[in-house]
Amino acid sequence: MGRQSDRVTPRTKFLIFGAISIFGGFLFSIVALESIFRCLPVNEGLRTQSVTQNDPIMRFAPNRTSIWSRGWDFSFVNSIRTNNYGFVSDIDYDPVSKTPLLAVVGDSYVEAAMMPYPKTGAAILGRSLEQKARVYSFASSGSPLSQYLAYAAYARETFHPAGLVVVIVENDFDESLLKYKNAPGFHYFTDDDQGKLILVRIDFEPTIWRKVVQRSALGMYLATNLQLENLKTYLDRLM
Repeated sequence: MGRQSDRVTPRTKFLIFGAISIFGGFLFSIVALESIFRCLPVNEGLRTQSVTQNDPIMRFAPNRTSIWSRGWDFSFVNSIRTNNYGFVSDIDYDPVSKTPLLAVVGDSYVEAAMMPYPKTGAAILGRSLEQKARVYSFASSGSPLSQYLAYAAYARETFHPAGLVVVIVENDFDESLLKYKNAPGFHYFTDDDQGKLILVRIDFEPTIWRKVVQRSALGMYLATNLQLENLKTYLDRLM
């Protein structure tokens, strides 16, 4: 005959069953939402690669076609390709080609992830110079003027362009200073001990959590389309 204390009371059974039901319902909802969002044009992200001493220039996962979309209702949708060097472009870059090269450096205006590639500035410029020169773009959204210098140096050392175009917008100047912006993966100016500006790199390594979210359509919808990391700023602006 078992002891009274060893028996599971009806209340305990009820609590256990309730906890299992809540967890099961939550898990089912997550799976259902994941299935739904996999059928929608969720922004899949460009997947920024590591920026370190060995690979110091911000680039994206190479040889990949992905969906770029904007807003909770997918008001803008585009299909974009990152080429063999990890830049947004429909053409692969050839470091040994003898055809003269024009390098175009900039931020989101040059990256133009929201535009079909044939309509981007780099593509239009490339068509206008067809048979005369190649046009390669080196850009990433959020890049300041300091990052343009890093891209220009990279283009010069890797592809040896004959000419360079730098697209500059008004916020490129203050965001080039480390004291105003320090997003990982970019280069910034900071003061040295002698009162001069030097270019420094903020290294970037994708975290495990970031990689998990990138594999989830629901996670990417929350992170990119809804931009939940900016939710507090958005609410503060409304209030």
